[in-house]
Amino acid sequence: MLVQCNFDELFDLPFPFGAVPNVYRNLGFKLDFNAGVLVLHPNHTAYKSVLTRIADARYPPGEAEQTFLNLYFGMDVVRLPYVYNANLAMHELS
Repeated sequence: MLVQCNFDELFDLPFPFGAVPNVYRNLGFKLDFNAGVLVLHPNHTAYKSVLTRIADARYPPGEAEQTFLNLYFGMDVVRLPYVYNANLAMHELS
């Protein structure tokens, strides 16, 4: 990631978990999020819960943390604007 401007406003957001929606070259926009930029407010209870759930999580190994985080936080994530994590797929779609 290359940060090109100040993003202090992310530190003041009033929700516990935020991420940018994912964009795929051949599939377009989907509901899952990208783990490239995450806004997390540390929480010991959530941390313990993640540790418990990761031990028995089932997902394709090549998809790693992004798939696990989508499974765990998917319903509770606040979608951040694409400007925080634009990628090459978005550039090619435009």
